[in-house]
Amino acid sequence: MAHLITSHKGEPHVSSANFARYHAGTLGPGKYLLPVGKRMACTMQDSNTLRILSGAAVCTGYEWEVEGDFEEVTIENGVPGYKRIDLLTAHIETDPVERIAWKVYRGEETTGTPVVPGYIDGDLQEGDIVAEHAVCSVLIDGINPQEPKMLLQESHTIEGLYADLSKQINDVRDSLSQTKAYTFSEFRSLGLNTPGSSSYGRVLDCSIYDRARYDGYFTAFGSQGNSWAGFLRAGAASVTWTLTARAPGAEWAPRFWWWTNFPWNKPAAMNGWGRFMRLDTDPSDTANEGYFLAISTNGMWWGYRTNGTNDITWAKA
Repeated sequence: MAHLITSHKGEPHVSSANFARYHAGTLGPGKYLLPVGKRMACTMQDSNTLRILSGAAVCTGYEWEVEGDFEEVTIENGVPGYKRIDLLTAHIETDPVERIAWKVYRGEETTGTPVVPGYIDGDLQEGDIVAEHAVCSVLIDGINPQEPKMLLQESHTIEGLYADLSKQINDVRDSLSQTKAYTFSEFRSLGLNTPGSSSYGRVLDCSIYDRARYDGYFTAFGSQGNSWAGFLRAGAASVTWTLTARAPGAEWAPRFWWWTNFPWNKPAAMNGWGRFMRLDTDPSDTANEGYFLAISTNGMWWGYRTNGTNDITWAKA
């Protein structure tokens, strides 16, 4: 039967399990420290007293907290010449009665490397009636306890998640706004190593982030029709080139035009500066039918021209 939990019925009808399921559904089914109070900060007050400051947490949907300013538990004495790790947990039971209590697991003494003792992990949303929430561990070196190591995982608030997401969006926007325009360069004027044995051709700067040092990705088109992909890492002396396509014959090569001598229509949104390239040029094809690439400081467009037509059909890349 459907149960309207958020309602007034004139009699008790809302259980702790109802709220536990709500918490598990909103915060997650795990075990979390809530960002309130003193966040259950733990300190050793002396050789045997571990203090837990105020705070709240959720263990598989069940909320619990340290009431008042603090609570204290006892840590047993260490043994000279030995080390061990003790573990503090919040022990929670839901049957036969719902209750919580501190439980300290004493680790095993060793002259080597001590390990954290096991505990009852449990999941109260999956039918377990006992679950423990690990709070902190304490290394006892001889008779001297060290500072506790916090084990609680702090949850995020909606406000915090929004702030993190906004920062990531702004970082991406800033990165994109710093990307320089696509440009063509001649092999010999680039000032960098050229791919293969080609000494003539064009290099397309695909994503230059720092014009002064040419840090980014490149595509190169050789005079004999071969093409390469390259990457120049900041501080490196040369571009790492990889051959991506080999022309079927030495007579094949892409053609290039400047803004002023391109004989066909340009993309309407393209500003007054840029370069044009035909991607599948055959010198014997005087009709210049095929695919084109237009690159300017405000974007990149793909185009296609059919033999017998005067105009190129452009689409933003």
